[in-house]
Amino acid sequence: MWRVVTDSTMDLPSDLVERYGIVVVPIRIHFGEETYLDKVDLSEDDFYRLIEERGVIPKTSQVTPGQLVEAYERLYQEGVREILSIHISSHLSGSYESAVQAARMVADKMRVIPFDSLSGSGGLGFMALEAAKMALEGKSLKSVLQRLERMREAMRIYLMLDNLKFPQMSGRVTFVQQVVASMLRLKMIVAVRTGRLVPTDKVRTRQRALERLVQLVAEEHDKRPLHIGSMHARAPDTMQRLLSLARRRLNVVSEITTSLATSVAVHLGPGTVGIVAYPADLEQ
Repeated sequence: MWRVVTDSTMDLPSDLVERYGIVVVPIRIHFGEETYLDKVDLSEDDFYRLIEERGVIPKTSQVTPGQLVEAYERLYQEGVREILSIHISSHLSGSYESAVQAARMVADKMRVIPFDSLSGSGGLGFMALEAAKMALEGKSLKSVLQRLERMREAMRIYLMLDNLKFPQMSGRVTFVQQVVASMLRLKMIVAVRTGRLVPTDKVRTRQRALERLVQLVAEEHDKRPLHIGSMHARAPDTMQRLLSLARRRLNVVSEITTSLATSVAVHLGPGTVGIVAYPADLEQ
């Protein structure tokens, strides 16, 4: 049986990660000279505490080929000979390229297929989960790659940024747009499109922004049955309001909720909430 490896920019509840045997390789988070492994020696609470105490926004760095080789070789010792390595968009991080390099480094003893999710957060989580389920069902790697390509094309991810200081410092959203939004005290809505973060709307209130997130999904998929996920960075109540709107407006057949990975939140800021959706009828 083959297995799934991914990186810690993925958002998925920990019980599902454990249940389906998904291997998560941690992104590194740098507070000055100090380096932490995401979700290994830096908890979510510690991450936000350090930001408040030090008044600085940390930097992140991609998973390395060496980290991935270690993960692959651990699975090799368990008898695994094929791996699907799914990672955050290559336009946002070099982790996918690290997987390409690591796959070459172990090619003499196992087959590793790197897959660029052109996504991250809950989108990456849905892909990793779907692949891991198919692995347990005994599906071939060829069939799961076809499935993931369909998911990647149909997946929609929208985020509301509540605090523009983080994306301004990280450079993830263009400076001019942030300045305009800050001056007008607007909430910025960002979409993940072809693997990139793209500002799409500026809305005056949080409630209007949440309604707009759901409207954007509805404009794409309307009455189709949807799997949806919702993520938040220190904003669980806002996430629940978003879910309530989604349930009323969309044809939701399943939902997953989770906090936003700190390796993603560092670029978007606390208060961020997001929705990810893809059609359930892709399975038919």
